[in-house]
This record gives sequence, structure tokens and C-alpha cells, in this order.
Amino acid sequence: HRTYGLAEQYMTEDAERVLVTAGLHSATARAAVDAARKGGLKAGLLRVASLRPFPEAAMAALSGKDVAVVDSSSLLYREVAQRIRCSSFILHSPRERDFMNVLNSMKK
Repeated sequence: HRTYGLAEQYMTEDAERVLVTAGLHSATARAAVDAARKGGLKAGLLRVASLRPFPEAAMAALSGKDVAVVDSSSLLYREVAQRIRCSSFILHSPRERDFMNVLNSMKK
């Protein structure tokens, strides 16, 4: 009886900076968002569950926010970059501090 959407939004409603991830790195990114929030940074996470069909509505909800796609390959970035302008970071085996560095490097 479970249903899964094309993307999962985590604390994106009031976020100024949003990480976009997919797969196993999403749990680490979520921990970084929690840490950033504790530090006063309005951060959020969009975990992409499906590229086809593409989560158009979830991406549209990021309008006006600083967005960074973080992935261990360029596949996710290419898909997202075709639809929205954003920063991209390719990190192999990223840790929480790596995601924090991405959030801190985004436009202030």
C-alpha cells in the first residue's frame, strides 16, 4: 500500500539553498541539511526518485532558490540542467561535510 512519488522534498518550503540528489547519497545530504538548519542556514533537499518521467512539478517548486545538484556521476546533473539553471558538483563518496561545503559555497 505504499506509494512513491517522482521526488521527495525535505524542508524545501522556506529553503533558500537546495541540494538535489539521488540514490544512496540522499541520507547523507539530509543529515547535512539538518546540520545547516541548526546553524541557521535555510537549506533543503530534493531527492530525485525518477528521471523518467521527470519530476517537473518538484523542480518547478525550486524556482527562485539557489540549487546545487550533487551526484557521483553527471547523469542526474545533465537531466536537471536541461530544465533549470543550477550549480553542479560531482562528488565521489561524499560525506556530510562535503554537502555542507556545497551549501556554504552557494550564493549568499
